[in-house]
Amino acid sequence: MDKKKTFWPYGILLSIFGIVLACIATIIVASYFPVYDDDFYFDTYQNVESNFNEIQKKQAKFDENFKLEIQNDKITIIGKRKIKSYEIKAENQKLDFKISSLKGLNTDDIEVQLLLTRAHTSEFDMLFEEKIENGNFSVTFPKLETGRWQLKIKLKLNEDNIGFFSYELNAQ
Repeated sequence: MDKKKTFWPYGILLSIFGIVLACIATIIVASYFPVYDDDFYFDTYQNVESNFNEIQKKQAKFDENFKLEIQNDKITIIGKRKIKSYEIKAENQKLDFKISSLKGLNTDDIEVQLLLTRAHTSEFDMLFEEKIENGNFSVTFPKLETGRWQLKIKLKLNEDNIGFFSYELNAQ
């Protein structure tokens, strides 16, 4: 009688052991990378998801009443995407904004929150709060690293009039 040794049971056990090791390695590697939260609406993902229709209604009402424009003529627009990209200086760049009322509402009562952030990380986030005077406000950034930045703006007149805006900035 010819006895052949078969190794397939060992292969199955080795495969199971390899899968367990791969799961452990995945958990360890993933724990070093935090979950990225989109902060466009200045709120948690869960709140945005459950109140998205309300947020859109508030944005539409804000857009009916107000218009936001960048007033700097020394910055250049790059590309022709949906979100405009602006080239700025990396050192002490100042951006001026103008809020125009389309229906005669007082723009000085609007609360302004600005978030300067790098795409896909919250490590460099800077939060600013500015005052509006005669429909104008400005923000001066500290020295920025060169590369892509995002400026996210939340303008709030009251609970029914809230506007969100985003600008791509390329620091040179």
